[in-house]
Amino acid sequence: MQPYLENTFLQPAGHHKGTDIYRLEGGKFSNRYFIISNQGTRHLLASPEVIGYDSYLAMCGATGDMLGWLRQQNAIGDEADIMTILRGGLNYPLEECCYRNGIRINNMDFVSCERVIRNNQITGLDIRYTKLRAPKDITLMIGDIIASGETLARCIRYIIAEFKRRSPSKGWIKEEGRADIIPLSYQLNGAAALSILTDVHYFGGSDDFIRQARQSGVTLPILYKNFVIDEAQLYAAALCGASAVLLIAACLSRQECKTLMDKAHRLGLEVLLEMHDERELEYAELEPDLCGINNRHLGSFHTDVEVSFRLAERLPHEAVKVSESGISNPDTVKALRQAGFRGFLIGENFMKTDHPGLALQEFINQL
Repeated sequence: MQPYLENTFLQPAGHHKGTDIYRLEGGKFSNRYFIISNQGTRHLLASPEVIGYDSYLAMCGATGDMLGWLRQQNAIGDEADIMTILRGGLNYPLEECCYRNGIRINNMDFVSCERVIRNNQITGLDIRYTKLRAPKDITLMIGDIIASGETLARCIRYIIAEFKRRSPSKGWIKEEGRADIIPLSYQLNGAAALSILTDVHYFGGSDDFIRQARQSGVTLPILYKNFVIDEAQLYAAALCGASAVLLIAACLSRQECKTLMDKAHRLGLEVLLEMHDERELEYAELEPDLCGINNRHLGSFHTDVEVSFRLAERLPHEAVKVSESGISNPDTVKALRQAGFRGFLIGENFMKTDHPGLALQEFINQL
């Protein structure tokens, strides 16, 4: 966590045309920062499945009201560095309103917040995490007081539990597995984050699985796991409720990876960049949010956890390291943690059981 975000809270600053405006207090900031909240945005962000034209209008109205108020207060000029807790396509209204108000966006970054509750009332937001690339002097913060939660990079300390019904090498693992039951069970049984396969052909997945998981009550970060090769898939990930996307070094040139990663960040998505061998480690220089080491060879499907141990020391020290595939023993997780890994993506080991959520709980209890 950045030191300038410590002990920072959002407190009520004003009210304009039905929009509550909050001011950032505490910490080591040099400017005032604001956040919006009104009935429309609260409903929108509490219901991810309603993203559409009505949602767009709700965000445009609230954002426009706040920008107008800030102009009246001489609190914002013609340029802005923006910190937002909105996700995915919800940032388009923000960009449009800035354009309409003649405000040029220099930088945009994303922050995770937790609600501050006193006397059973929400009184502000406690800033918990921001990406390291976030500018230190943010002019404007846009978001909603209901939109709490964590980013994937902050959340992962242990298990990223995967909803994976099918495997290309082994066929169906749990064909009857339901996205409105198993992901929520993972959350209730100790998962730090979730991964949901959306590839249809090889994994029997669907974008709808993420929507169903969100509608069932899942609030953990969700990784959109697919073979992402174009921007359209990033938009799809953002719209279905994902928090992060998987980019696979073996499927992309370095420039293609950088282009997709930059676009994902503009959409409010984090990136887990997956590498398999020494030749792909140069992709880590792109500074993704998380560096994944896949222990499964994509050609032979052979799995060897030693790949993670071998490559870990060659990744940047500050990288958030995730070991993927072939993990079935809690002792392996303990050893990988000693090697510097913070996240462990496990799917088949849980999905092949009768109750994946309970299998996860039993696994965690042995750590």
